[in-house]
Parts: sequence; structure tokens; C-alpha cells
Amino acid sequence: MRVTDLRRYRLVPAALAAVALLSGCTDPGPGPVQGDTAFVGATVVDVAAGALVPGRTVVVDEGRITSVGPSAEASLADGVTVVDGTGRYLLPGLTDMHAHVFTEDGLLPYLANGVTTIRNMWGGPMALAMKEAVAAGSLPGPRMLSAGQLLDGAPKIWAGSTAVADPAEAAALVAQQAADGYDFVKVYSRLSPELLDAILAAGYEHGIAVAGHVPQDVPLLQAVQGGMRTAEHFTGMLAAVFADDSLPNPDLASFDLRNNDLIKALGRGDIDADGLVDRDKVAQLGAALAGQEFWLVPTIDVMKNFTTLSRDAHPDAFQYMNPADRAITRMLESAGSAMVHPELQAGETVLYHVRADVLADLHRAGARILVGTDDSLQGGFAVVDEMEALVDAGLTTLDVLRAATLGAADFLGERGSFGEVVPGAVADLILVEGNPLEELDALRRPQGVMRAGTYYDRAELDAMLDGLAAKTAAVEAEFDAAPPFAPEAGARSDFLGEAGGAAAIASAFTEEGTVVTAAIRDADVWNLLQITTSSDAFDVQRDGEPIAGAALENDGWRLTVGGEATGAPVPGEAAAVLTGTPADILILDAAVGLLGEGESRTLVAWRCGPRLACGGVEAERLIVTGLGTQLIRGHRIYESTNAYTVAPTDDGAGRVAYWMARPGLFSGGPVRIEADGAASWRRIR
Repeated sequence: MRVTDLRRYRLVPAALAAVALLSGCTDPGPGPVQGDTAFVGATVVDVAAGALVPGRTVVVDEGRITSVGPSAEASLADGVTVVDGTGRYLLPGLTDMHAHVFTEDGLLPYLANGVTTIRNMWGGPMALAMKEAVAAGSLPGPRMLSAGQLLDGAPKIWAGSTAVADPAEAAALVAQQAADGYDFVKVYSRLSPELLDAILAAGYEHGIAVAGHVPQDVPLLQAVQGGMRTAEHFTGMLAAVFADDSLPNPDLASFDLRNNDLIKALGRGDIDADGLVDRDKVAQLGAALAGQEFWLVPTIDVMKNFTTLSRDAHPDAFQYMNPADRAITRMLESAGSAMVHPELQAGETVLYHVRADVLADLHRAGARILVGTDDSLQGGFAVVDEMEALVDAGLTTLDVLRAATLGAADFLGERGSFGEVVPGAVADLILVEGNPLEELDALRRPQGVMRAGTYYDRAELDAMLDGLAAKTAAVEAEFDAAPPFAPEAGARSDFLGEAGGAAAIASAFTEEGTVVTAAIRDADVWNLLQITTSSDAFDVQRDGEPIAGAALENDGWRLTVGGEATGAPVPGEAAAVLTGTPADILILDAAVGLLGEGESRTLVAWRCGPRLACGGVEAERLIVTGLGTQLIRGHRIYESTNAYTVAPTDDGAGRVAYWMARPGLFSGGPVRIEADGAASWRRIR
């Protein structure tokens, strides 16, 4: 499929930008200039011309730049807030056109680093809510554009994404994302050519852009000519310029085993990297891309993660991460990625340098580039790193600065409306100490950031960041006194309760059965519990001492407390003790296993409380019902999880709902538990 009119793919129509520009260019007339804020004495960085214009006064009113002129000639009306720009450089705010934001707290590090626009590459209802709050001015942060749930082929690569089955489903999913208010549809690597064509056609029909990975089995130019707006991570690029057309597409070796032999051979030196690419094809591809409404988003710095090249975390970023992101960062650092697949990573290192060379040549031939980080952990701290990596690849400093500002405006069809310091443009501005045309490092820690007319000086930004760091530190401190888990206990998840409780839980499979370890804080006292569950028994320990157990007898399950049997046997398919805490997610999961939608099991349960004090507790017969796969809103990457309800057989009080995620690096394991409809516990990491 070829789409000849690509204008409908622009996320913001060019006509809107033109109206905004005209409304902001009115002559202020004689007398003092009215406005909300004025930057006085600044050197304006003209990113279009690549020039510096010293001694300027830039006036902002109602969120837009209204005038730019010599400071010596400027006369400001009373009430205009003056920002001293003497000795400083004023330029458009930066953009991250491949971002991942999952919580409101994740927005602030972008703003504090001068990033005033982000393109969120995987979103859900929470992303739409954040986008609306930022636009309304109730949430400090960069302007957001967001995709919905990403669309992949089968088998899908990421848990939480959608594996599209056929063209009709593809069209329906695109229509739904457009109706929901997303800005674009993100496509992924395992889509077939037929499915990608269906998505592109539906995007055109519903006026929503399509961007993301060029699928493994789709030629780059076919995707571009079909209307795809961006290609992330170099996808499709090398396969389009290989000298040998029979070579497999080398993208995403971690997920496509077909290219592993090629990459390993490159790592061993069995294939000459110098002859891998046909330079004539590179020039032809660059010229072809130059004539299309299409941009490359290389995310070149984060691509080092697949190689043996070092990519250190930004030293200031960690303290502002939420507890979940801190845990992931620690995990990645301890994993030692360069030691996992040495042959593949050696080959990926060769490909990294080949890609960098091809990227620079494509850009010189006319292909357009946007700055994107794909760094969900470091937020805005990674943007200048990405810009410097693009310079290392062969682009000029000015090329990269334009890509991060004016290039994004061109991509969105908003030239004149943002990305420049000109009258009529949205007042997304940063004030820095050094000359960014000479050194991109000058963009780090801007002295001031203006977002849509709201100005934050460095002290305000630092205070906001300090508050974010204190918030995270306070949450982590809740677990300082928790008893440690043995290494064999399994991956730990931490929860906080709305009533002040805290729980750390983990599970592991052993020869005796599934062992759930739980540290539960009750009335400021931590108890270390261990529950071992098999098909016909369970036993419970507290602080290493046996306290209770149950076994399946002929007539049912009987509980033993302190060595004494209690009550009569109670019939049921499974049995468990319940704590009223997130430990129950793992306990129930061990007892009943994976249930399909509508499938039920009868459970004999003793609700013994957070200390598992089971003396005098009577057994209940409960029904556990699988609800199928559900989308958990507000959780990392909006993971699909298996949901269950636990209800008394008499339909009385005591109903519990819980969610257990099976796969996924970021969000596997226990997710959420509710009691009688109240979200009483939340997972923090």
C-alpha cells in the first residue's frame, strides 16, 4: 500500500500552527510592551540559522512569545516579570521523541533538564490523564504526545502488548486508539507486511499517525511509502543497505534468532564489517527518505546496552527515580549485561559502529533525524547523552541541536509554533550558561526552564527534585527494618498498605512445594513468615518456628495449631491460610494455580491475620474464580495479568480480588490486592 497524501498523519495540523503564528505576530504598538514575563539581555540561539543574536529581550504573554527585539530598545510595562538573561543563552526547550513515562513523578526530571516536549512510546489511560493534566497546567511537566498499547504480531515480544491476529482486528484496534485520544499508534517488530498495511490504512482513515519499529519482515521503504512516520532504533535501516541482499535483517537479535549467526560471525571477525554495506544504496536511501514525511529516531546511546560498550547511568538520576525504577536499575547493574551473551554482544558492537556510520551518511544525504532516548529510568537526564552520542556518530552539534528542537516542530507540522525563539511560538524555553552551538554539555542543568509561559528558575527546579528524592527515600525507608530474605526465597516485591502496613513478599519452587516468604509489619512489629504449600498440605512458620499446618484427610482439610488439631475436616479442592496482606496473592496462587476465565475452585481458608495467629480461627469455604487476563492501569508498562476473585460460598462479606502477572521483566509477579472493593495495598517495587 502506498499513501500519497501524508498530511493527515501530522499529529498537529499545520493549519493550527499557522493560526497560532499569526495570532502571536501582532505589532505591540508604541509604548511599553505588555506581557507576563520578559527575558532581558539574553543571547538568543537561532537554531534555524545556527547563529547567536546577543542582547535580546524576549517577551512572553499568555504562554506564547509575543516579541523578540534588542534589549536597548525595549520598554516593558509595569507588572512584567523580568528574568535577567545577561551573559546567558536562551533557546527552545528540548524534546525527547522516544520517551517512556509511567507515573506523574516521571515527568519532573524531564522538565528539570530542559525537556519541554516528549513523545511517550507506550501509554494507557494513565498516560492520557497525565497528558490532560499537563495541558491544563495542573501537573508540572513537558508537553506529552502518547501512543496507546503497542501493536505487535504473534508471538508478541512484550507482555502487555497486543498480538494482532488479522487485518480486521488491526483496523479495529487503530480506530479504538484514535477514538480514545492517543496521538499515534506504535507498531512493533513481529507484524507481518499484511498487518502493517492494514494498520497504516486504518491510521490514514482515522487521522492518527503510525510510528515505531519497522517490522522484521517489512522493507524500510515499503513502510515509509505506506505512511509510517518514524522508525525507532535503526529498525529496517541496515537491511535496506546491505551489499548482500541475502543477509537476514540484523535488528533485535535478542528477539529474533534468525539473525544470531550473522551477528556472531561479525563478532568473531568471520565477516568483514567494511564490506557489509553498499554505500551507493546508502546514498540512494538517504535521497529517498529526504522526500518523505518520515524521520529516523536512532536512540543511539541506549543501543549500547546490546553491545560491549559502556553506558554508565547518569550520576544524578538515581536519586529521583521511584522505588520500582531504582530496583530495576540495581538489577541491570548487577546483571553485568556484557557477560550474558559475549558472542552476540561482540557482534552488536560491530553493528553499532556500522549503524552510526550509515546514520551519518543518511543524514548528509537528506534523511531527517529526531532525538529520542528510549530511557525510561533516567528521564530527561539522558537527553543530552543521546545528543552527544549523535555527534560522536558523525552529526554536527548544530545538526543535533536542530533535531532536538526545530526538527521536532517540523515532524509535528508546527514550524513557527514551537522549536524556535520567534514571535508566535509557544513559550517553551531554556536559559543556559554556556553556548550550546559550541558544546552540548552547556545544556545540562539549565538555569531556568519555561514551559508554556510558566517559568521555573534553577532553585525552584532543584527544590522540586529534592522533594521527589525525599518522597522516594521516605517510601524506601518504610522497609529499612524489614527482616532480610534468604537468597533462595525468590524475587521480592514490596507493598504499602493504605492503613499504614507494609509487606515484603516472595515465592520459590522447592521439592516440598511452593514456599512463600513474607515479612509483614503489623503495629510497627515485623514478622517473618514462611508458608510451604503442596497439593495435599501446607505448613506455616513464624520467625523460623512452626506454628500451624493443614493436611488433606479423607473427609477434607484439617488445621493444626501448635501441634493440636482444630475442628472437623472441611471439604475443598485446596486450602490456605490468609493474612489480609499482599502475601495472600502468592499464597492463593500457590494453592489454586492458574485459573482460566470463569474457572473456579473451592478453597478452604483460615483468615489468621498478618501474624498468622490461627488459634481459634474457624475454617471458611470460599470460591476462587479466574477472571481472565486484565489490564492493570497505573502499573509499569500496563501489564496484562491474571485476575481472580475470592468470595464466600454464602456470598457474604469478605470478598477479595487479586492480580498475578506471569511474564515480564518489569512487572511479573504479584501486582495488586483489594478487599471488598477497596484498593488497600499498592505495589511500590
